[in-house]
Amino acid sequence: MQVEGINPGRKVGWQKAGEAAETEEIQPQQQGSGEVSEVDDKQSEQTDSQGVLRLLQEGHFKGVADVRLRINFHDELAGIQATAVDAAAGEKINAIMGSIDGVVNSFLQENTPTEEQTATVLAAKENFVQAAGATGENPAVDLTAAFEAFITALQNLFAQAGGETPPDEPPAPPEGGGEQPSEGGGEVPPPEGENSEPQMILMAAEEPPPSWQGLIENLQTTFAAGLTELTDAVSGVSTLPPLSEPKGNGVAYDKFLAIYNQINTSQSPGNGLDQTEPT
Repeated sequence: MQVEGINPGRKVGWQKAGEAAETEEIQPQQQGSGEVSEVDDKQSEQTDSQGVLRLLQEGHFKGVADVRLRINFHDELAGIQATAVDAAAGEKINAIMGSIDGVVNSFLQENTPTEEQTATVLAAKENFVQAAGATGENPAVDLTAAFEAFITALQNLFAQAGGETPPDEPPAPPEGGGEQPSEGGGEVPPPEGENSEPQMILMAAEEPPPSWQGLIENLQTTFAAGLTELTDAVSGVSTLPPLSEPKGNGVAYDKFLAIYNQINTSQSPGNGLDQTEPT
């Protein structure tokens, strides 16, 4: 995407290319020299472009020149911005993965799910991790969709487990506390407190069912906090300083500013990109 005559960096590259061409005419022609010259020209232009991009990022250009160069190098600047966003998002996504992994591991250590339930939880978490590693241009949206699928899998497991029902309670003793002989005239059961130790030990050994709802709530709280940090980190990435104020020709500045804003909002070059600077 080019605006005619507004790229001083590339102009230098063209001048160097012309000088190289004149030197080549004087020197004896060698086989393949044209191909070498073409490669050198491209390398020179690329180096000059990188210099302009670096100066743009450092805020060296002001006024109309600042806006015009941002238009001229829009694709390159967009690539630099995307790389920076990916780096910031990747760091926060890794932090979210670590937090989620910690919640799941703590749940499995503190509870007693069956082997099948444990395998299901770990498989659901692994699916979430893989989906999180494949986020696209909008990592927050993609990550949220992956997390919702993770929670849905856990909710299905929770439903299959029959909910969080308390363990079976022992039958209550008969009212009155008196001794009740069996209908068949058998032995009278021992009074309360005698020979009841084995039963008490068995009751103490029973483990409560896993708190699936507690796991889901902990995961949701942890993910919400991590997603907030991810959104703030991505929105705070900017590889360019704020646009400078117009200097001198305000009409030209406003013209190119409108084009620049249109490019950033619709990715459409619009009309007037090929026009020269108004006087």
